[in-house]
Amino acid sequence: MFVLLRDHLKAVAKECNALLTALSLPAVPTRPVVAAARLHDIGKAHDVFQETMRRLGAPDETVFWAKAPGHGRHSRPGFRHELAGALVWLLHGDEPDRDLVSYLIAAHHGKVRLSIRSLPNDLPPPEPDRLHARGVWDGEVLPAVDAGNGGALGARPISLAPMQLGRANGQPSWLERMLKLREQHGPFRLAYLEMLVTVADWRASRARGAR
Repeated sequence: MFVLLRDHLKAVAKECNALLTALSLPAVPTRPVVAAARLHDIGKAHDVFQETMRRLGAPDETVFWAKAPGHGRHSRPGFRHELAGALVWLLHGDEPDRDLVSYLIAAHHGKVRLSIRSLPNDLPPPEPDRLHARGVWDGEVLPAVDAGNGGALGARPISLAPMQLGRANGQPSWLERMLKLREQHGPFRLAYLEMLVTVADWRASRARGAR
């Protein structure tokens, strides 16, 4: 079945809260984990993802969809919606633990973690000097997203500057930020926090009969 992006984000945040309540672990940073659950699929508002939803028969082209009854190939090979969402939140989000939330958004499918890089099958943009990685092009605008539960993100440009080594405009690179997170939390704790978001996503999808 088709599932609205807004509804899916609300459902995953609810499942994540339920998991945290059931586990009742004092060491878990609840706020950023729930924020990541609520925002994990904001990158699905990207035109590439929504184009795929329309080709699969989405019933309304004026809203954003998160799930479809089937799989379709994106127009850009290897497109990763979670990278688009993580980059937008990294630069424009207002969460105090912004780097951790961005990491958990990026990592919830296990495809993007400590580094961002282009792959051989990436479709490059027409401009030869324009940064790109995993089907995401620098400078694209992610449309405004209603994340439910009081969360919202206005239309924001995607910047791939963090994928470069060193600092861009005085800001740490993605790698520098992620290595700092690993030092702060340790690899096993980071993996545990990632698991919480992923399992919440699985549960919400299963409850809707979606994949």
